[in-house]
Amino acid sequence: MELQCPSWDYKEKFSKVVPCCCFFFALLSFQWVAEKKPPQGSGHYWFPISHISTSASCFQDLPHLAGTEQNLLLAKTIQSQWKKFGLDSAELVHYDVLLSYPNETDASYISVMDEHGIEIFNTSYVEPPPDGYENVKNIVPPYNAFSPPGVPEGELVYVNYARTEDFFKLEREMNINCTGKIVIARYGKIFRGNK
Repeated sequence: MELQCPSWDYKEKFSKVVPCCCFFFALLSFQWVAEKKPPQGSGHYWFPISHISTSASCFQDLPHLAGTEQNLLLAKTIQSQWKKFGLDSAELVHYDVLLSYPNETDASYISVMDEHGIEIFNTSYVEPPPDGYENVKNIVPPYNAFSPPGVPEGELVYVNYARTEDFFKLEREMNINCTGKIVIARYGKIFRGNK
């Protein structure tokens, strides 16, 4: 009588075991590295993850529109923190740039008119403040930077995300040309500055 052992397909078995072992080892290594502080004098700074939200809160505590005193104060705060972290140099450099601000005395708005010229919708210059900001002053109202004033009129066309393929779909599949029309696009998929 001959003893027979089942044949094992080692390639099949190891193809499942090896990735699992590698993944487990990677998790253990990551935890070890994450808990280990850098050696003294290495030039690296150990910053506990739990402190990130506390440190980042200064960016959201008060409005800091570019070019304002509050923005300069925030820049000085960041400079001070970076110096505490041990950076060799952290300097503030002045630049003269063209900035656009909302006109608070003659606010722009967008309105939608019906076929009889009656306004059926307009945007508000003021938005309700987000939760926790009810008592914060100097919140910047919504505005579209660097947009010239004007009174454009035209047919409205919804263009989804305003991607190239969205315009192709309108033109090729729906026979809608957007030339000379006002398009409405939703946020997402591409950078809002490209819309």
